[in-house]
Amino acid sequence: ENGRYTIEALLGEGGMGNVYRAMDNRLGRQVALKVLHAELISHPTARKRMTQEANALARIGHRNVVRIFDVFDDGPCLVLALELITGGSLEEALTKEKMEEAAALQMMEEILTGLQAIHDAGLVHRDIKPANILLDGNTPKLTDLGIAHDSTRRGETRLGARLGTPEYMSPEQHRG
Repeated sequence: ENGRYTIEALLGEGGMGNVYRAMDNRLGRQVALKVLHAELISHPTARKRMTQEANALARIGHRNVVRIFDVFDDGPCLVLALELITGGSLEEALTKEKMEEAAALQMMEEILTGLQAIHDAGLVHRDIKPANILLDGNTPKLTDLGIAHDSTRRGETRLGARLGTPEYMSPEQHRG
C-alpha cells in the first residue's frame, strides 16, 4: 500500500516480478500491479526492460492489448499499474477445454489485430505465447511487452541476443 493503491491479492509470479490485484483508491477501480522483484531493482537491464514495457504499452491503445494506467519508480520500487484482466490466460483456457474451430479463428483474428496495433506502434513483441494472452471474457488481450523490440530505435538489442520463450520463438530469433 502506498496511499493510492491497496494490494488485495497475488495474481502471479514471473521472472521479472509479481503481479497483484489492487484497488486504485483515487479512481475507485481494481487494477493489476506489476512489481519488479526487489532483488532486480538495482539491476540496470531489468529496470530498463520494465520501463520500456511501460513506454511501449503507453504508445498502444487497442482493445486487444492490455492498457497501462500508471507507472511509478520511487527508487526501491518500480511498479506498473495495468488493466486488470480476470479471465486467466489463453494457456490456462486451452488446458481446461478444447476450443471450437470458429471460436479459435475469431480469437486468432483478434490476437492478430492486437499484434498489428503493436507493430503499428513500431514494436515487435518477441514473446507471443498463450501464457502472454489474457482473456477478458472472450476477448484476448496481449500482454508482457517486457522484451519487445522498438524498431524506431537503433542498437537496442545486441546482435545475436536471443530473447523470448524458445518454444515460441520465430526462426529469425533462433538465428539471432
